[in-house]
Amino acid sequence: SNLYIGNLPWNLSEEQLMTIFSDVSPVSCHVLTNMYGRSRGFAIMKFTNEEKMTIAIGKYHHFEVSGRKLECRPDRGPGKADPSNGKKSVFVGKLPADIEDESLSTMFASMGVVNSKVERHADG
Repeated sequence: SNLYIGNLPWNLSEEQLMTIFSDVSPVSCHVLTNMYGRSRGFAIMKFTNEEKMTIAIGKYHHFEVSGRKLECRPDRGPGKADPSNGKKSVFVGKLPADIEDESLSTMFASMGVVNSKVERHADG
C-alpha cells in the first residue's frame, strides 16, 4: 500500500521522513525530485498493508513539519486524475500551428480520447 505525502519542506530527506513516520513502520520512502535533483515537495511511502497506511494517514495528515502541514492520502499512482472531479486531462505541446480540434481528436482516438480542444494564444 502506497501513501502520498505532500506539502513537504523542500529540504526534507527520505531518511528524515522515515524517522518521522517510524512509529507506523513504513517499508520505504521516496522523495520525488525534478531534473535538477530538487525536491518536488512530495513523497511516496510504502507500507506492508492498507491498515498501517490508514493509521499513518490518521496520525500524520496535517502533521506539521518545519511550519508546513503534511497532506497524507492513498497514492493514486502516476498520471491518475483526482476521482472527485471525474476529469482526466493531458497537455500536448509543440503542435503544428495549423492543427484543428478534429485533427487532434483523430490523432488520439485510439487512446480513448473523448474530446480535444486546441488552445491558441491571443496572437494566433
